[in-house]
Amino acid sequence: MVKNMNNKEVLKEMLNREVNAVNNLSKVLDFDKIDKAVEKIANCKGNVIFAGCGSSSTAAFRAANIYNFLYIPSIAINVMNALHGEYGMIREGDIFIPISKSGNTEELVQSIPIAKKLGAYIIGLTENDNSYIAENSDIAITFNSLKELDDKDMVATSSTTCSSIILDIIGGAVMKKNNITDKDFKLIHPNGAVGEMLKD
Repeated sequence: MVKNMNNKEVLKEMLNREVNAVNNLSKVLDFDKIDKAVEKIANCKGNVIFAGCGSSSTAAFRAANIYNFLYIPSIAINVMNALHGEYGMIREGDIFIPISKSGNTEELVQSIPIAKKLGAYIIGLTENDNSYIAENSDIAITFNSLKELDDKDMVATSSTTCSSIILDIIGGAVMKKNNITDKDFKLIHPNGAVGEMLKD
């Protein structure tokens, strides 16, 4: 980033980095793999289980919240706790989605073999094609977020935005495929602005 930029210039630069990262997704995503992920999730008879560490954990919990609203039964787990016994929740037919920019996050590397042995299908989300997650997932969805908001790419900003958007579009496609209607939303979301909007 150019030194001596004023606040407005910095803000615009930050915004451009996020926008460029999102726009780049349409160029780098393998939509055949994403379509396959949509099919697996749409036909899942168990739970979709999201897992991540740090900023990826934020993306995981956000995705689980949205997927439940879309009638996709989902759980986000604290990986630290999961490695101390909580993976006992996984059942045959579940889908396990590890999220990691590097694809080599130690706790997720430990988690994938456990999830597989318990019968889960693995859909990995990472920026690293050559990572453990990419190489050991049944479906590996990889992307490139280009540039984080800091110059050394240490702060997971654009990458977390991109992870969330990818999970959003998958969830939205599953919603369409499963024909979820306003009537369905009305049943589970009677309160708040959404509930008010769906009133007869």
